[in-house]
Amino acid sequence: HIGGKKRVYATVLANLIESVMGPALEKSPSSANAIADSEKIFESGQELEDRFSPSEDLTFAVTYDLMPELKWTKPYKSLSITVQEVTDAANNAAIVDQKMRQLSKEGAQMRVVTGRGVEKGDVVVIDFDAAVEGEQIPGAMRQGMQLDTDTADEDFLPGVCEALVGMATGEEKESKVTFPTSEDFSPAALRGKVADIKVKLSEVFEYDLPELTDEWAVAKLGPGSTVADVRKRLEENTVAEQEEKLDSIIADKFTDAVAASIDVELPLSLIQEAGQNQYSTELNSLISKGTISYEQAQQLASPQMLEQYIKNKKDELVHLQKAALGFADIMAKENISPSAQEIEEEFERAMEGVRQIQRQGEINEDGIREQVVQSLETQAVMDWMRKNCTMERTPFRA
Repeated sequence: HIGGKKRVYATVLANLIESVMGPALEKSPSSANAIADSEKIFESGQELEDRFSPSEDLTFAVTYDLMPELKWTKPYKSLSITVQEVTDAANNAAIVDQKMRQLSKEGAQMRVVTGRGVEKGDVVVIDFDAAVEGEQIPGAMRQGMQLDTDTADEDFLPGVCEALVGMATGEEKESKVTFPTSEDFSPAALRGKVADIKVKLSEVFEYDLPELTDEWAVAKLGPGSTVADVRKRLEENTVAEQEEKLDSIIADKFTDAVAASIDVELPLSLIQEAGQNQYSTELNSLISKGTISYEQAQQLASPQMLEQYIKNKKDELVHLQKAALGFADIMAKENISPSAQEIEEEFERAMEGVRQIQRQGEINEDGIREQVVQSLETQAVMDWMRKNCTMERTPFRA
């Protein structure tokens, strides 16, 4: 055989271990409380191979983690959160105005600006860099970046528009920008920090915007449409977006509240499981946004990259896993669960999304189904908590 006797023995040994380990673990008194895939053989593969002989019995020891017992430091039904509203009618109207303006830019001509500084609404081409407390912000440097000053604060960096207004072509400028403290600003580590930014302005353009007429509306929405119809559609979308934004903040608040009320010692296998799930979710999000390709995600999904991710995010992963155990406990005690129909429908939607992104290679259907079930279970618990726990909502502040 290729590889010789030693290679054959190694293959036989691996097959034997795989065939006997499962049944052996099932006979263990504590196996019902074992954490899936946490099994580890006490000896190394080389040590087992050195001891293996087809003519003699082989005994080896296996360890596995048990699901930890958790203790609530306060009753989960008494949990309370405070959430600030993310918008109001006036703010929604301003958002819609901005969306109408952005929509009017689609297909509009641009011309080079001369003889004046940057004004709100211009498109600029800049070189950019930023640092906090003398340390460059990773990924902040840009060269030849095009920015629309109408949306630069939302799309790129809050406060950057104020720094750009008034600048002349060729000018270089240093300024300070304070990052928002709001809970929806990401990354959280930069909230409230003051950044030193450097900007060099290369070019300035302005739009030649069309008049917003019903003819324009027909081109955007189809026959019979009016400007009022376009605005109504944008209003509906804006309300939905703001509700989704608020729901996300509420979910984060309840997650924090549950994690803070759980006393539990987490085994490493649970932290690793949380890290693998979170890392996979983040890679899939980057793929769906077009930030990276499926092939690039495959390269980033190496064991070494995952190990580094878990090391860097350990505190966050512990926090998330404590919350997950708390949610599971609430589910069990309150008999909460998504229906089989809900699971199947969401699984099919998820699979369709994956098929559109992943054109080649085998799709991990079991992994996707597991993520779908976890997501639906978490949402079911969130719905229960919104109905049964205390939630104070404070007014929106612009």
